[in-house]
Amino acid sequence: MKKILYRYRHLVIDVVAAAVLLCTFALFHHVLPSPLPGPDVPIIENDGVSSSLSAMEQTFQEHLHFAPITDENSYVSKNVIIETSIHTIEKNGEPITYYVADVYVRSIDCFRTALAEDTFGATGDFLEIGAHNRALMAVSGDYYTWNKGGPVIRNGLLFRNKQGRADVCVLYKDGSMKIVAGRAFDAEAAVAEGAWQAWAFGPSLLTADGKAATTFNSTLTDKHPRCAIGYYQPGHYVFVLVDGRQDHSVGMTLSELAELFESLGCTMAYNLDGGRSAQMAFDGKLVNQPYRDGREVSDIVYIREVE
Repeated sequence: MKKILYRYRHLVIDVVAAAVLLCTFALFHHVLPSPLPGPDVPIIENDGVSSSLSAMEQTFQEHLHFAPITDENSYVSKNVIIETSIHTIEKNGEPITYYVADVYVRSIDCFRTALAEDTFGATGDFLEIGAHNRALMAVSGDYYTWNKGGPVIRNGLLFRNKQGRADVCVLYKDGSMKIVAGRAFDAEAAVAEGAWQAWAFGPSLLTADGKAATTFNSTLTDKHPRCAIGYYQPGHYVFVLVDGRQDHSVGMTLSELAELFESLGCTMAYNLDGGRSAQMAFDGKLVNQPYRDGREVSDIVYIREVE
């Protein structure tokens, strides 16, 4: 009889233990929130970066934690981060004012260019082109209608396949950037390789190791209003606009502009059209003070939300 009770007691204990385990499993699996990420949250590997994300998305998500709150000088969303700032310095007793827009984009679709009147060969008001395209932030482009040489690739479309002497800056669909000699650039091959934008004004401002260049493929090396783009890594770019030919700012030489991009830590930098064309807008308003109120331009470079 004792043996029967002993066996019965252990059987009951085993049943109760199994029931507790099943209930615990059900609680965690069916009731409590799952610790695994949903479809919009990447699986994070040991190195802290998702192996399923593109380089652009990785860069964006890594910076998103440090992004500022949207205010009059910045814009933050799940696809775009823009931080703008104004800087005034003095060099050799002369004032220089420049404007910086530090930009992170999650998708290449956020990094766009636009033609005036949506027409190749046209020119138009800088702010109107930006408003028409819902630009969050914009700068003037390479004024391809004035610069007759060199290729024109805009948002993946080849509008002009022509070689020129100016350096060519190419932005690819994966967010990477490359600067090549104009005479060596094959526009059709570049489009086939995924070229998203190509500008032909220049020159390149940094050496291969990110140092300020000391010689330039340009004769316009003196102090002028400037507009330029810098590259860090896929998804992270910076735009610089320098006022010039005015009392509050005399402009920058190409050497000074190159030194600025080196100090910003860019790996590549490229000069766009300057002078009266040099304009920057944020939140639909001009950021800088263009020389002689600016002028009409043929194209802009801008940042927008994904559509």
